[in-house]
Amino acid sequence: MKSMRTHVIDTFVFIGKLSDVYLFLDYSLNAMDEPIVQKKALSKCMEGISDMVRDERFINKAAFSEKDLEAFALSAEERIKESYLVKFKASKVSVLNLSLIMMCTVVELFFEHVFAVIFKANPRTLLTLSKDKNITLEQFMKYSKYEDVFNEFVQKTIDHIIGQGTKEVLKAFDCIGLKKAKIFSWSDFTEEVQHRFADWSDNKLIAIFNERHSIVHDNAMPLRAVEELLLRKDFFTKIILNISIQAWHKFYEYGVILDAHDQMRTAIKASGGDPTSYPPPPKIKEKE
Repeated sequence: MKSMRTHVIDTFVFIGKLSDVYLFLDYSLNAMDEPIVQKKALSKCMEGISDMVRDERFINKAAFSEKDLEAFALSAEERIKESYLVKFKASKVSVLNLSLIMMCTVVELFFEHVFAVIFKANPRTLLTLSKDKNITLEQFMKYSKYEDVFNEFVQKTIDHIIGQGTKEVLKAFDCIGLKKAKIFSWSDFTEEVQHRFADWSDNKLIAIFNERHSIVHDNAMPLRAVEELLLRKDFFTKIILNISIQAWHKFYEYGVILDAHDQMRTAIKASGGDPTSYPPPPKIKEKE
């Protein structure tokens, strides 16, 4: 295969980002169980409270004896402490759901990344998505080079697709040859994975992104346990793998490779590791 420009899909970079979110969550939840962390958090919360509950601008000191005023202040401090500790324990659920928001953002950025790689590798794929195939003279004159015009057009197309929501993203993938059935196929994974995600498909992905929407806009907390987030992380990871492999198979003739291939070819000099070429995908074995 002749040498040509390569376009790298950062598969493991984005999978790593999902892992980073989960590690951050795990660290945060474990840290929150530590008495010293709770003590420091409570100390910060209570800064200035003692003076505030005794501030004569808020309290009519003339209406209380000195003893009663102090009893009131101590009681107020204790109620604030108790209220904060309840919030502190409940904040674990908030951290859990905020982690889902972060993971959804990682996946969305991956979708944008894949579109950008494919559009730049084979610009004609844009013709299957864009209804407006023209550009005005005024728009053209804003840029000095064809590449600038093209990149602007690519970005606007991607922004439009992502802005339409998950259903439209999947439709756009289908239009450029990345089929939904393969994106949500678990046949190349273990039997355990196939069983675990048997009912997880495009509708589940849409539902998860709707969960993110409910957290951001409705102050909902759909996740109650870490295990729920871990399932979603594994689901996202497998979607990223399936999309990456499918994109490599579909567009390798245009120079699309994965970041693992890119590292391999620059690290070793062997078949598939030639820095002037890139590895073709394995041939699909026909079922007997």
